[in-house]
Amino acid sequence: MSDLSKRDLLKLSLRLMFIQSAWSASSMQAEGFVYGIAPALRRLIPDPEKRRRALKHYRFPINTHPFLAGVLAGAVLKMERDAKNTKTIVTYLRSTMGPLAAMGDPFFHSGVTPFAGVIAALVAWVFGSLAGIIAIIVIFNAIHMAFRISAVFTGYRYGEQALTVIGHWMSPAKTLWLKTITALLAGLLLAVVLFCPELGPVVTQLWRPVAVGVAALILALVLSKRRSSWVFLMPAFLLAALITEAIIPA
Repeated sequence: MSDLSKRDLLKLSLRLMFIQSAWSASSMQAEGFVYGIAPALRRLIPDPEKRRRALKHYRFPINTHPFLAGVLAGAVLKMERDAKNTKTIVTYLRSTMGPLAAMGDPFFHSGVTPFAGVIAALVAWVFGSLAGIIAIIVIFNAIHMAFRISAVFTGYRYGEQALTVIGHWMSPAKTLWLKTITALLAGLLLAVVLFCPELGPVVTQLWRPVAVGVAALILALVLSKRRSSWVFLMPAFLLAALITEAIIPA
């Protein structure tokens, strides 16, 4: 049985970008999943009849985080390459798609999305709304596409152990730090809005936002130790800005 090349895995990554396109209540992501792995299976299983039977194994409801579906696809293809029995492959797929979704949801929705939004807001404040729109499109898509592509390669490389590797990428500690950085950036944005409404060439005006940013960072570190989410951290930065405004003379 032939192996998959980097080109094959990259093609798989691109096809899985459309995994949600054929979503339905009955099969969920199954149609998109099969569409993604079909060319790779054609290379691994040249015999049309055997390949048809292999594809039928994935005609059950599949539902995981779409950005991480490549992990499952890569792992499944590695197991097909190694000629694992059908029951093992299907059991692996059924048992890992839920935990994978549970890892992806907080990381992307509570971590990456607010992070990209705050940076875009900073860019919009300094360079205009159009620049902010471009920034959030570029930042969010660069991050999620990098994860989508690397997920396929990771799944194919590690097979059944891929979930452990992905777990290290998106551990709760790393998600918390991403939220903390987001909250810090939100504090800096607030400081810029309050103290530098017209960002100009006067660099000396920037020390006050920096002071608020430092206060925000301290609060973030303290609150993160108590497992506070960014939803609670951002009001804390507002408080830091108000305190700084009160105690630092203009």
